[in-house]
Amino acid sequence: MNGSRKIWGNFLVWCVFYVFLFLILNYFYLLLLNQKAIYSRVNEDFEQYKPALEILILGDSHAQRGIYAPGLDGGFILASGAENYLTMYSRLRDLELMPKKILLSFDLHSFGEDSISKDIAFWHWQKYMNVEEMVMATSRSRASVHINSRLPLLSNGVNFLRLIFAGETNLEKGYTGGDGWINLELLSDEELNAGAFSTANRHFSNDKNVIDEILVEAFLEILSLAEKEGIEVLLVKYPVTEEYYENAGKFVDVENYYREIEDKLQGFDFEILDYHDLFWDNLSNFSDFDHLNNKGAMRFTEELRSLL
Repeated sequence: MNGSRKIWGNFLVWCVFYVFLFLILNYFYLLLLNQKAIYSRVNEDFEQYKPALEILILGDSHAQRGIYAPGLDGGFILASGAENYLTMYSRLRDLELMPKKILLSFDLHSFGEDSISKDIAFWHWQKYMNVEEMVMATSRSRASVHINSRLPLLSNGVNFLRLIFAGETNLEKGYTGGDGWINLELLSDEELNAGAFSTANRHFSNDKNVIDEILVEAFLEILSLAEKEGIEVLLVKYPVTEEYYENAGKFVDVENYYREIEDKLQGFDFEILDYHDLFWDNLSNFSDFDHLNNKGAMRFTEELRSLL
């Protein structure tokens, strides 16, 4: 009996020790994320440029890598690959000083289920969103949101990868573009079509809604806030390859998609900037089938600058 109690006593002591050790490690890991991760570096950069902010670029990876913000006077990018209109709205409403203009991603996948990522940086977004909003933005359970927000050491490794690559990423005014790993110009027509189909299939496979009502509601919240604050809204269709666009059309009725979205936006003022086919004659501007590289981002920004 005494031996059994001793074993259980030792077990409990070790359990307490390991829990304490985990909490210490999680504390320092969270500290590192808040100091070194891309989100944190962008926020620090934003504080520097915020007083001169005139054009705020909100969106997903198309915006993050598609506009060369250093070449846009008064511009700054608050965007990342895991974002959707719920996260964008949370950032916009949090601003103390509102911009004169906002550029919003308005692409074929922008309103679809594919934009609801389960791998957002919860430790970061809890600064701008409550639990219910993060549940809607990710389709995760409340328990999962609580755990991932407070205990990132238990997450699936995405945060750790963000931390590893953060130091290698050039960053200026929120722009974190690059040249990518694929030289599309070296691919055959068959390889281009196969790669573009694979990307489109990931975005628009038949089991995903291309128009999610939760994202539509969040988008309307952004337009309402912009109207209240007197902000000009520009909706941007970012450049993609011709191969990607044609393959996306196998999953989405493009004309009906945009017609249905625009019908839901009636009553609001906005301008649509359609650049989806801007670089169809030059694959050298792309890092993959639907993202611009550094050269493409600079050229695209030149086009935008003439309008803005």
